[in-house]
Amino acid sequence: MFGPYDIQFQSSAYGVDIDFDTRKPLVADALKGADLSAVTDGSGTAGSTKFHGGPRLAAIIAPISGGHADPTEAECAKALRSNGDPMLQDPPQNAQFCIQTTEGRIAFVRVVSAAAGGHTMRLRATVWDLAT
Repeated sequence: MFGPYDIQFQSSAYGVDIDFDTRKPLVADALKGADLSAVTDGSGTAGSTKFHGGPRLAAIIAPISGGHADPTEAECAKALRSNGDPMLQDPPQNAQFCIQTTEGRIAFVRVVSAAAGGHTMRLRATVWDLAT
């Protein structure tokens, strides 16, 4: 579908939603059908940002160990089957995780930068098309 694609946003206590089931990632507040929500507790301290599998926790997130090359779609699917969860607490810079979107696509996301306070984040994402 797309990628790698850079995404930058400012998280807040109200949350920022990202939809990966679009031609390019869509970032907005209160986004219906979002695949990832970034929420901070507003304290500005490290450890204050949580990723949720969208507002309804419908998407699944799985951390994946870093390597020199980005994982394949098959490696992401395996990680999602073995350790997928609807939440991920405070991913640091260079953290990698896979997502199964609300429409069933597989995505790979790398945290390119994360401010110490957890408010400004930059991600790089690749999303694969649904199998036909």
